[in-house]
Amino acid sequence: MGKYFNNNEGATLIVVLLVMVVSMILMTSLLSLSLSDTVMAVNQEKNLQAEYIAKAGVDIVAHDIISNPDNYTSEKLPKTISNTVIGEGSFSAEVRMESNDIFIESEGKVDDSNQTVFLNLGKASFKDIFNGIQQTGEDDLDIDSLDITYEDDSTVSIEANVDNLNKIHMSSDQESDPNIKASINNESPGDVVIPSHVASEGAISGTTTISGDHYYTSIKTKNKDIITFDTNGLEQVIIVDEIDFTGPKSEVKIIGGGVLHLYILDEGIIQSGIDVNESNPALFFIYLKDGANLDLQAGGTATMYVFGPNATIQMNSSETMIKGAVIGKILQKNSGGGTNNGPHGKFHYIPLPDDYTGDGILKYEKKYYSN
Repeated sequence: MGKYFNNNEGATLIVVLLVMVVSMILMTSLLSLSLSDTVMAVNQEKNLQAEYIAKAGVDIVAHDIISNPDNYTSEKLPKTISNTVIGEGSFSAEVRMESNDIFIESEGKVDDSNQTVFLNLGKASFKDIFNGIQQTGEDDLDIDSLDITYEDDSTVSIEANVDNLNKIHMSSDQESDPNIKASINNESPGDVVIPSHVASEGAISGTTTISGDHYYTSIKTKNKDIITFDTNGLEQVIIVDEIDFTGPKSEVKIIGGGVLHLYILDEGIIQSGIDVNESNPALFFIYLKDGANLDLQAGGTATMYVFGPNATIQMNSSETMIKGAVIGKILQKNSGGGTNNGPHGKFHYIPLPDDYTGDGILKYEKKYYSN
């Protein structure tokens, strides 16, 4: 009997030892798994932080590109932004141009964790830029003396760079019209891009037809003159220091079914009507160099899209009419100042085609992100 019990006690001891060994192995494995999970969780958190920082970095660079597009032209790219600190990490970015798009590659870092985010910026659609009336200067915008209409059921945007909507002065009819929307817009609509050009070809006056691209010191109408811009179905570029379309009974015509881009470097005065051939539709854009002035006097009527974010645009008379869209730093009746000095006359908003994008305006917008 004693021998049996001794053997049984030995077997029990072996079982206990085996249980203890197995338990230690299990505890060690669980501890190892726990530590591994902790490390993985920490790494995942750092990777997530690095991705957030990369995304923040790409947005910071995109904001600078949208606000200052002149700093990111093809001649100034590629460009590198190195080790900019955000929170507990940092980002580095590379900016490059491919075709007409800008690509931003931003790498976020947190300790040993790296994540990369890409953003594609494309040129803004002219339809989005020319969406009604926009004043970029900080003065009040007075449009209560402007008769505003619109094409079909389109919505006219009235935008001003002000700090509250009370500084956009509208008539009661304008305020009650659901298709006329006033809003604050403190963002730049883009920059005017003056094409490179050769020396001036001098002045043009009298009845004439202008085809092709040119740079003139002035284009003027006299009594009963007819000046015709023939686009020949193409994108015609005319650069001029000054235009003066005030000749009595004179006419200005745009024909050919293409697009006329008229860059005014100094001053423009339009009193004659400008006929944009609607039977063979053409588009007419006026770009005003910074500091330029466009004066639309009595009878100055045109279907056109005016872009002068750092220029002055005057609509002086109830007989003045613009069909299209207008963007300017100062929109006024005349330079005399005083009350009720907002633009006078008529404005009829006509939306542009959805996909039209020209070279005269440098503005980018976000298109898509990727990892």
